[in-house]
Amino acid sequence: MGNYGIKISKNNVNVLNATGLQQIFNSSRVAFKILKQGDAVISVPASGAQQYATIEHNFGFTPAVIAFFQLSGDLTVSYPAFSADLFSGAGEDCTAEASASQLKFGATPNGSSGYTAQIRYYVFANRVDA
Repeated sequence: MGNYGIKISKNNVNVLNATGLQQIFNSSRVAFKILKQGDAVISVPASGAQQYATIEHNFGFTPAVIAFFQLSGDLTVSYPAFSADLFSGAGEDCTAEASASQLKFGATPNGSSGYTAQIRYYVFANRVDA
């Protein structure tokens, strides 16, 4: 009675015998539903206050959010920041915040040169205010 739902296994693995690591999807496990995704850019000067990109939303609740920051000069590395989280790089702090009405992404000056923070964000149906 407890072994039902939708399961998808990796190639060449029988879905009826697949272990958790051999499954690509199992409906009995928690899965994040993406409500919105998008991009933002922050131009950050060499010094001064933290710079922000703010995106309004009308979800009616505070959603979970994850953002990946790619800083100018970094060709292959993206830095993740989660809801109310902070990533610190080589002098740069990147933040992602969510409220009941907006998403706010921030980046701090590094004290030596200006840079651009390119952001890809994902907003989930999972509430962080519940």
